Amino acid sequence: MGDAGYTAVDWWNIHQNDDLSGYDFAIIQLGVNDYGHYGGWTTPRETAFANIINKLKTQNKKMKIFVANIIPAISYSSDGYLAMSQSISDFVTGLDDESVILLDMQAHGHTRDAEAYNCGHLSAYGYWRLAQDYKNYIGYYINSHKSQFREVQFIGSDYYYTSVQT
Repeated sequence: MGDAGYTAVDWWNIHQNDDLSGYDFAIIQLGVNDYGHYGGWTTPRETAFANIINKLKTQNKKMKIFVANIIPAISYSSDGYLAMSQSISDFVTGLDDESVILLDMQAHGHTRDAEAYNCGHLSAYGYWRLAQDYKNYIGYYINSHKSQFREVQFIGSDYYYTSVQT
């Protein structure tokens, strides 16, 4: 449900009444335009992130929500973008909610090279590289936190795993 050029507030305002049910997981990647248009992390941006996460959690029982900070890019490397990225990281970490998972793309993303961009936006290669980064990062996270993903087959239901001991 990506919308090019939207800030977190724009995204929330457009999609707040949409039905977001039926999903097992979500990846939220917002922040570049928030910094570009509004100069950083402000209360309206934090509120929009919180609203999006709360709506997803309310409409999708037990879903996993991955929130990425700003992806690496030559044009997103100023102190302001890095501060915005850190604010997103701090927000997610501060939630202390194992169903909301930070993807630290600044530290683990591979889209900083010039071939990943065309006129300030991701190129076809850049989108491929970003998809690979998400796949690898989320796969690594799941493998490192197996117990958090034991019941993914029950996402969206009232079911849960019960061990039977004999």
